Amino acid sequence: MNLRNLFALLVMVFATAHTHAVEAGAAKANLVPPFPTTMGGYFDRTEAFTGVSTPIYARAVVVSNGETQVGIVVLDLCYVSRELTQQSREQIEDLTGMPGENIMISATHTHSAPSGFMGARFLGREEQPKLSEFLLKQTVAAVVEAHRNLAPATIGFDYGDLPGMTRNRQQNNDLIDPQVGVLKLQKKDSREYIATLANYTGHPVILGGRNLLVSSEFPGQACTTVEEALGGVAIFTQGACGDITVHRSGDPYEEVKRVGRVIGGEIIRTAEMITTTEDNTLFSEFRPVKVEPRELPTLEEAEANIAARTKAWEDA
Repeated sequence: MNLRNLFALLVMVFATAHTHAVEAGAAKANLVPPFPTTMGGYFDRTEAFTGVSTPIYARAVVVSNGETQVGIVVLDLCYVSRELTQQSREQIEDLTGMPGENIMISATHTHSAPSGFMGARFLGREEQPKLSEFLLKQTVAAVVEAHRNLAPATIGFDYGDLPGMTRNRQQNNDLIDPQVGVLKLQKKDSREYIATLANYTGHPVILGGRNLLVSSEFPGQACTTVEEALGGVAIFTQGACGDITVHRSGDPYEEVKRVGRVIGGEIIRTAEMITTTEDNTLFSEFRPVKVEPRELPTLEEAEANIAARTKAWEDA
């Protein structure tokens, strides 16, 4: 999902007529479990994490125009489940009054994060209730704190461009998305950043399946780079990364830093070129979509495909 589609669900349109003054608040909450839990991201990795390479967070921004409030929270996890989303929305609505359907919850898709929470059965994992409770608590805490931090703000949006960082790993072609979407929120009458919300497309799989250290991967490094330069809370949203991965070589931990810094640099460049405005119309649309699973091949078709690929590999 690129940023145009992301904001089709939570759309922010800048109008020329004044309505209510826009307010914004941001916050983040630590997602590193204070207890052992299994890692996700790879079907053959079932061990518990042994340490932390880089912290993982729930990063949230809330925007209000006095009539409508919308929230976006992104978790440094491989995925978010329907159960986690629903329970988070319900608790946030109870605590803030913000309609649950106005809150978008997504993941950066890092493959170096805990996995055994609600909805884990989809990936063949056993749910660990203690982890589910912890992630739910921290997700809600981030949004509630962002809501508490609401203050008069200005807002602006633009696109950057970062070709050459990614490739299509399945088709081995140039079907990628090099755009870097950036939403900038600053305090009114100030250049102080409240939040920088960015979107880029690429699988955070640099550390690989043998890694047992929790990591926010390059999205986390990109956010750190932005926060160190601009202040405020930086939030990375993942695009349609299905077949798109980042180019990398050398030590994986150093590559996480390098790739994150490059992406963060483009976010900073784009953000600093944006002119913000107080003029706004703010609204939200929630539309459940049911996606049918792809039809699996028959056993005979699968065996024939394996045989053909094996022969091609041997011939090569």
